[in-house]
Amino acid sequence: KFRQQMEQAKFTHRSDADAVIYLQQKIFREKVIECQHLVLEGLPAQEILALAHALPHYENLKSLTVRRFQCGEEEATSLGKALASSQVETLEIRGIGESGRFMVKALAEALKTNSSVRDMKLEWNGIGPEGAQAL
Repeated sequence: KFRQQMEQAKFTHRSDADAVIYLQQKIFREKVIECQHLVLEGLPAQEILALAHALPHYENLKSLTVRRFQCGEEEATSLGKALASSQVETLEIRGIGESGRFMVKALAEALKTNSSVRDMKLEWNGIGPEGAQAL
Protein backbone atom coordinates (compact mmCIF):
# COMPACT_ATOMS: atom_id res chain seq x y z
CA LYS A 1 0.00 0.00 0.00
CA PHE A 2 2.87 2.36 0.82
CA ARG A 3 4.38 1.85 -2.63
CA GLN A 4 0.99 2.47 -4.29
CA GLN A 5 0.62 5.77 -2.45
CA MET A 6 4.14 6.84 -3.35
CA GLU A 7 3.62 5.96 -7.01
CA GLN A 8 0.76 8.45 -7.10
CA ALA A 9 3.00 11.19 -5.65
CA LYS A 10 4.55 13.83 -7.90
CA PHE A 11 8.31 13.70 -8.40
CA THR A 12 10.40 16.21 -10.29
CA HIS A 13 12.38 13.34 -11.79
CA ARG A 14 10.44 10.10 -12.23
CA SER A 15 13.73 8.25 -12.66
CA ASP A 16 14.34 8.83 -8.93
CA ALA A 17 11.01 7.32 -7.90
CA ASP A 18 12.33 3.87 -6.87
CA ALA A 19 15.12 5.35 -4.75
CA VAL A 20 12.78 7.89 -3.12
CA ILE A 21 10.16 5.24 -2.38
CA TYR A 22 12.79 2.95 -0.86
CA LEU A 23 14.18 5.72 1.37
CA GLN A 24 10.73 6.92 2.47
CA GLN A 25 9.73 3.38 3.38
CA LYS A 26 13.00 2.84 5.27
CA ILE A 27 12.57 6.07 7.26
CA PHE A 28 8.93 5.22 8.03
CA ARG A 29 9.90 1.81 9.39
CA GLU A 30 12.75 3.20 11.47
CA LYS A 31 10.57 5.87 13.05
CA VAL A 32 7.55 3.72 13.84
CA ILE A 33 9.62 0.93 15.34
CA GLU A 34 11.28 3.41 17.74
CA CYS A 35 8.06 5.24 18.65
CA GLN A 36 6.71 4.52 22.14
CA HIS A 37 4.33 7.47 22.59
CA LEU A 38 2.13 8.81 19.81
CA VAL A 39 -0.05 11.92 20.13
CA LEU A 40 -2.33 12.88 17.23
CA GLU A 41 -4.78 15.78 17.07
CA GLY A 42 -7.38 16.99 14.63
CA LEU A 43 -7.43 13.92 12.39
CA PRO A 44 -10.16 13.70 9.73
CA ALA A 45 -11.85 10.36 9.06
CA GLN A 46 -9.49 9.26 6.27
CA GLU A 47 -6.50 9.76 8.60
CA ILE A 48 -8.13 7.54 11.23
CA LEU A 49 -8.19 4.83 8.54
CA ALA A 50 -4.52 5.52 7.75
CA LEU A 51 -3.70 5.20 11.46
CA ALA A 52 -5.54 1.88 11.60
CA HIS A 53 -3.43 0.57 8.71
CA ALA A 54 -0.18 1.92 10.18
CA LEU A 55 -0.72 0.89 13.81
CA PRO A 56 0.53 -2.71 13.41
CA HIS A 57 3.93 -1.31 12.37
CA TYR A 58 4.29 0.51 15.74
CA GLU A 59 5.77 -2.54 17.45
CA ASN A 60 6.96 -0.68 20.59
CA LEU A 61 4.08 1.73 21.02
CA LYS A 62 3.08 2.00 24.69
CA SER A 63 0.74 4.99 24.66
CA LEU A 64 -1.62 6.37 22.03
CA THR A 65 -3.46 9.67 22.31
CA VAL A 66 -5.97 10.70 19.64
CA ARG A 67 -7.73 14.03 20.31
CA ARG A 68 -10.29 16.08 18.42
CA PHE A 69 -10.70 13.54 15.62
CA GLN A 70 -13.61 12.90 13.34
CA CYS A 71 -14.70 9.51 12.09
CA GLY A 72 -17.64 7.37 11.20
CA GLU A 73 -18.42 3.85 12.28
CA GLU A 74 -16.23 2.31 9.53
CA GLU A 75 -13.11 4.23 10.58
CA ALA A 76 -13.71 3.57 14.27
CA THR A 77 -14.17 -0.14 13.62
CA SER A 78 -10.92 -0.27 11.61
CA LEU A 79 -8.96 1.42 14.38
CA GLY A 80 -10.61 -0.79 16.99
CA LYS A 81 -9.51 -3.90 15.10
CA ALA A 82 -5.95 -2.58 14.92
CA LEU A 83 -5.98 -1.81 18.65
CA ALA A 84 -7.27 -5.29 19.46
CA SER A 85 -3.91 -6.78 18.53
CA SER A 86 -1.68 -3.89 19.60
CA GLN A 87 0.61 -3.67 22.63
CA VAL A 88 -0.64 -0.21 23.66
CA GLU A 89 -0.91 0.10 27.44
CA THR A 90 -2.25 3.66 27.77
CA LEU A 91 -5.00 4.97 25.54
CA GLU A 92 -6.52 8.45 25.43
CA ILE A 93 -9.37 8.98 22.98
CA ARG A 94 -11.27 12.28 22.65
CA GLY A 95 -13.56 12.49 19.64
CA ILE A 96 -15.79 15.22 18.30
CA GLY A 97 -19.55 14.66 18.37
CA GLU A 98 -20.64 11.24 17.14
CA SER A 99 -17.02 10.23 16.48
CA GLY A 100 -16.40 9.59 20.16
CA ARG A 101 -19.41 7.33 20.46
CA PHE A 102 -18.39 5.29 17.42
CA MET A 103 -14.88 4.93 18.79
CA VAL A 104 -16.02 3.88 22.26
CA LYS A 105 -18.09 1.05 20.76
CA ALA A 106 -15.11 -0.06 18.67
CA LEU A 107 -12.85 0.07 21.74
CA ALA A 108 -15.28 -2.05 23.73
CA GLU A 109 -15.04 -4.69 21.01
CA ALA A 110 -11.23 -4.41 20.87
CA LEU A 111 -10.90 -4.86 24.63
CA LYS A 112 -12.49 -8.30 24.38
CA THR A 113 -9.21 -9.59 22.93
CA ASN A 114 -6.64 -6.95 23.92
CA SER A 115 -5.03 -7.62 27.28
CA SER A 116 -2.32 -4.92 27.17
CA VAL A 117 -4.47 -1.78 27.73
CA ARG A 118 -4.15 -0.82 31.40
CA ASP A 119 -5.22 2.83 31.42
CA MET A 120 -7.88 4.57 29.32
CA LYS A 121 -8.96 8.18 29.25
CA LEU A 122 -12.25 8.68 27.43
CA GLU A 123 -13.38 12.15 28.50
CA TRP A 124 -15.49 14.27 26.15
CA ASN A 125 -16.73 11.37 24.04
CA GLY A 126 -20.43 11.59 24.82
CA ILE A 127 -20.32 7.90 25.66
CA GLY A 128 -23.92 7.68 26.76
CA PRO A 129 -25.59 4.64 28.33
CA GLU A 130 -24.99 2.40 25.28
CA GLY A 131 -21.25 3.11 25.23
CA ALA A 132 -20.93 2.72 28.98
CA GLN A 133 -22.69 -0.64 28.86
CA ALA A 134 -20.48 -1.80 25.97
CA LEU A 135 -17.35 -0.94 28.00
